[in-house]
Amino acid sequence: MDVRITIETTFDNGEKRTHQLDGISRPYRVTCPDGIGLRLEDGKRVVEQIQRAILCDQVEEIIRESRVCPDCASVRAI
Repeated sequence: MDVRITIETTFDNGEKRTHQLDGISRPYRVTCPDGIGLRLEDGKRVVEQIQRAILCDQVEEIIRESRVCPDCASVRAI
């Protein structure tokens, strides 16, 4: 069995971005307890990828919004 994890971010301006995370693969013939469910190392890897995707999107949104002048609404130079 292969599991895909996708994150969709919706920004305040309505723009949507999709992040495809690493998948998890579990052979169906594995009968040991390790082959059932989500292992700790899988969970840690998935949480790290989720955190990275959210952080990158948040930073990008902050940078994009900071370029607009709050007084005149013009785009500031970088």
